[in-house]
Formats: sequence, structure tokens, C-alpha cells
Amino acid sequence: MTSCRLGQQLCDVAIVVRLNGSQPLRLAAKIDVRHVPFKDNGLSEVMAGRIDYYFIPLAAAASALGSGKLTVLAVSSLKRSPLLPDVPSIGEFVSGYEASNVNGIGVPGKTSDEVVMKLNGEINAILGDPATKARFAQLGGAPMIGSSLDYKAFLIAETDKWAKVVKAADDMYQDVNNIER
Repeated sequence: MTSCRLGQQLCDVAIVVRLNGSQPLRLAAKIDVRHVPFKDNGLSEVMAGRIDYYFIPLAAAASALGSGKLTVLAVSSLKRSPLLPDVPSIGEFVSGYEASNVNGIGVPGKTSDEVVMKLNGEINAILGDPATKARFAQLGGAPMIGSSLDYKAFLIAETDKWAKVVKAADDMYQDVNNIER
């Protein structure tokens, strides 16, 4: 790790934020990142200048984007966001970095293939609708359209990817008592 040490506040969904933003960045950029606990939320803390940076979904930061108190340095998705086309993705300057929020719809494992295919077709039709795509874009996202097998393969790949991040984070936090306070 380099001598660079940045402070990042974590919110009530701390583990998701820590893993989805800071840990992949720490690993890819080889920087030292320290968790800085605060009572308030990270957005107000970074806007007040009390922490160095904060990972937040674009939709949650939308109200602060025009305030002059927040500068968006980059987005964590693989590609630039249509919501902020002039803002680079972190992967443009930190090779191998990509961390995106993904939501999915699941059914019990014993659901018949026929029902799964029917639900998948209906969901894909909704996600492919121009109005739905436009709403996703307003929120800084894009729908993933595909089969249930496509999504299963995606989840397996993501599980492997994030297992490495969790292991690295666990290794880092094992030494937390050795950090000067």
C-alpha cells in the first residue's frame, strides 16, 4: 500500500458501502483507506469537508449535485453514467475497477421452469419499455435484460469477484487494533 490514507464515512448500510466502493478501490489503486465513523450520513459529512470522499448511489446524491458543495469525481460503474456523461468512471484511471449496485428478482428454487420463463419474459418486457428505461436513466442506472440463466451466471461471477474483496477486507480489518488512533 502507498502512504496515501483517505477517510471515508460509512452509513447504516456500512458493509455494502465499504465493499461496493472502498474495498475494490483500495485493492485496485493500492491505497490505504480508513473507516471514519460519524453519527450523520456520509453525504452531509463529505459536503461539510469532514471526510475525504463518500460512495453513494447517484439517485441518492441527486439533490446535492447542483449545490456547489459536492464535486462528483467519478462513477463506480464500468461505463460513464448517462446522468453525468462528463464524469469519468473510476475504471478509466484505475485499471480493473468496477463496482455497481445490482438488484434482481428471485423466486423459490422449486418454482417450475414454465413459471420462471413466464415471469422472466414479463419482467424483460417491462424493463425493455422505453418509459422504464428512461426512469432507470433518471436514477443513474440501466436495466439488465436477459434470461434467468444469464442472471445466474452473472451472480456466480459476481460471487467469485466479491469473495476476493471480502477476503481482502477481512485481512485488512484483522489488523485494526494495530492502527494508530
